[in-house]
Amino acid sequence: MSLKNRRFGCEFEFTNFYQEIKRDVINVVEKHYGDSSIRAKEEYYHSKSNNTWDFKRDGSTGCELCTPVSIYGDISRICKVYRNLIKNGAVITKADSLHVHVEKKDISDNKILVLWIYLEPLISKMFPKYRRGQNADYCQSIVTSKSKIKNVAEFINRGMFTSKDHHSAISLSKSKNKNTIEFRILETKKNTQHKKKWIRYLIFFF
Repeated sequence: MSLKNRRFGCEFEFTNFYQEIKRDVINVVEKHYGDSSIRAKEEYYHSKSNNTWDFKRDGSTGCELCTPVSIYGDISRICKVYRNLIKNGAVITKADSLHVHVEKKDISDNKILVLWIYLEPLISKMFPKYRRGQNADYCQSIVTSKSKIKNVAEFINRGMFTSKDHHSAISLSKSKNKNTIEFRILETKKNTQHKKKWIRYLIFFF
């Protein structure tokens, strides 16, 4: 698969109440993606459409904006939407995250897991302490203590078990039904260049 054609989607969390920024979110998305390019419902729901933006209430913070299924060439336009929302009053705090779902149908879960186990200690150091290890409720480390693990196979098995949890730093909970891996460790920042670089890195991660 060409890496620039690898599909992905993002979830942007905001602290604002849903109704507080609903109109601004719809206006900004439609400005960049056209009329009827977004579905907005206050109640929480699992999106079944891959072709539209979704705006909804979020269980861990105020609200969540999900992109359509996208490819590498869409990153700049997605970040423009985010930047304009911040300018229009969207609020982000430590409670908010950026989640990136990346297509993985040509890569095994084991390969992903081994690569992540090797890199997670390095990657986690790029983020604040509240998003590392077991300090983060919604993006916990899958690399458990090595002291009580007898061999590499057991280490990987434990990592596989942990990664099936939706609240892990990387989650394989949707691996089978959607062929995606979810990267949950990313913090939210107003700086869109930070987001561009991380989204690109995660697409090329494999």
